[in-house]
Order: sequence, then structure tokens, then C-alpha cells
Amino acid sequence: MRSPDPTAQIAALGIEPTYYSAREAALLLGRSYSWLDQRLRAGQFMLPDGTTVQPLRTPGGCRRFTTEMLKDIAICSRTTTGSRGRSSCPPSASWL
Repeated sequence: MRSPDPTAQIAALGIEPTYYSAREAALLLGRSYSWLDQRLRAGQFMLPDGTTVQPLRTPGGCRRFTTEMLKDIAICSRTTTGSRGRSSCPPSASWL
């Protein structure tokens, strides 16, 4: 049996977490966990300054995402893919 949706539980409480787990991030992006994991490992979410979106890490190594990171990923994932298979965010992406 699947556990209740953590995002729905958080929304029901009327609070927004500061950080989202990788599974919560994938759910909020409307994608699978493996889609997000594969693209993060491949460095496919490029910001305008040439850096990649890198989630924060807990001491145990779990990834955590901020709302801004999720916005950047969402924008990058909807742009066309470059010649090396990397998405490039438009210049205003990180300032939404």
C-alpha cells in the first residue's frame, strides 16, 4: 500500500516546506522520480550563467530542493535541448 501524498498533507496544513525531497520535487514537477534523478545526474538543467541546478544535500546525502530550484528546473525542462543534450534556461529563468 502506498503512503499518503506528502505534498497534499502539507497543503492541508496550510504550510509550505522550506525544502522538498527529490520525490516531492518530482511530484510537484509532474514528472517521475527517475526522470528528475537521471537529468540531475547528467547535469541537464543549465542556468543562464552556465552552472547546473544542484540540490542541497542533507548530512545523510539526501537531496533537498527549494522552490526557486523547482522553478528553474521547470523552466529548463520546457526549453529546447541543445546539441549536447543539455537544456538551457532562458536568461530570466532564475529570477522568476
